[in-house]
Amino acid sequence: MLVDSILEYYNLDPRAYQSISDKWVGATVYMLDTAYPIFTALLTLVPWIFYLVLKKKHEKNHKQFLWTIVKFSIAGLAFGLFLPTLVIWITGALAVRAIYGG
Repeated sequence: MLVDSILEYYNLDPRAYQSISDKWVGATVYMLDTAYPIFTALLTLVPWIFYLVLKKKHEKNHKQFLWTIVKFSIAGLAFGLFLPTLVIWITGALAVRAIYGG
């Protein structure tokens, strides 16, 4: 089952949870704790990597290029905060499907 695989990935024993809904709660908590810092940092820093790589190419319009990088960095931060929430919504939907069938 998917939830058992997720729990085993985090070195947890799936047999320790009494019901499948308990398993999904535990898996969601561990995925959330892992995902928030990783996605947020990654999606915020990716535009700055492009900035370092393409800085010489945009010497003429450096201010505009820098402003674009700042906008994409802020957008990456917002999306990095939203993406783990999306993972929680999907995990909740999978838990409901596993509990009630479908």
